Amino acid sequence: MRNILLAISFVLISGTSFSQTWQWSNPDPTSNDLSSCYFVDENIGYAVGDAGLIMKTSDGGISWRSLNSGTKAWLKSVFFINELKGFCTGVDWNSFDGVLLSTENGGTTWDIRIFDSTYNTYKINQVFFIDPNIGFLTCYNGKLFKTINGGIDWEYFDTELSFNFNSICFLDSNTVW
Repeated sequence: MRNILLAISFVLISGTSFSQTWQWSNPDPTSNDLSSCYFVDENIGYAVGDAGLIMKTSDGGISWRSLNSGTKAWLKSVFFINELKGFCTGVDWNSFDGVLLSTENGGTTWDIRIFDSTYNTYKINQVFFIDPNIGFLTCYNGKLFKTINGGIDWEYFDTELSFNFNSICFLDSNTVW
């Protein structure tokens, strides 16, 4: 009996000793679904989601504020090259066009570029840069876009694959997953 009480006491003590305090944050700061987040450093981060939602934190996620994206598109991905220059991707459900948002001022204002059905992108899933100049957009139906000038121009690639590219990751400039 003593061993059982000792074991129960150990479980209760270890469970409370190593637990962290979690705080429910839904619906605060938003009730929208979130798709992606990206932190530039330990303090500055962004989160994106449906209905054109872009949120920014400057205190490591303690508080968040909404930014005006200028769109109601479902935003799927966010990536920042530095503290000021960033991109968001997604889909406009009214037109089914791919959407790319870019900012040069830390999200204060966003420029919107539409990738229309000419490219049959349907939805741009992710944006990823391997350095300040070279970046990629992953899309549905085996489509990719690449930039070599920091997102000013994007070159279209049809890989002739029929599956969706949901994500992309570079181990180095020669190895991509």
